[in-house]
Amino acid sequence: VRDLKLLHILDCTTDVTAIKFSPDGEVMAVASGNFVYLWQVNGWKPLARLKGHTGKVNSLDFSPDNLMIATGADDRTVRLWNASDGTPINTIKGHTNKVTQVAFSPGGQIIASTSLDQTVRLWGTDGSQLTSLRGYPAFSVVFSSGGEAFAVGYSDGAKLYRTSDLS
Repeated sequence: VRDLKLLHILDCTTDVTAIKFSPDGEVMAVASGNFVYLWQVNGWKPLARLKGHTGKVNSLDFSPDNLMIATGADDRTVRLWNASDGTPINTIKGHTNKVTQVAFSPGGQIIASTSLDQTVRLWGTDGSQLTSLRGYPAFSVVFSSGGEAFAVGYSDGAKLYRTSDLS
């Protein structure tokens, strides 16, 4: 077993519930409590604190072009933020229970969100709802690398859907 060299420690006051590097690897986003903290990887300089959720942040994702961050939280909202300075862009409402996961499509035009309200919702970045799937509590979602499909994790398995069915 090899020992790993510790590069840095980021102290947080509550549990870290989501963590992700930006696509270019220059920023790390850390969700802790109701906030997301942005850190510049080179030198570990704090860049911003994303403040707006009123419940624990469960998930976050960077847009493929590094311009936005999507977050989903216990307050039943999906929020979009400017990835460079943390300013809010949009608050997307529609879920009636905790948002468990958010994910950008590879093209960055679609955001998928899963929730304990038994829905998976697909949104445009302007907050418009493109479609929803109903009937089961959903816990996770991921797009294929080419964006032609997305998969949803449910309590009893995973289901795969074609994104071309959205048009």
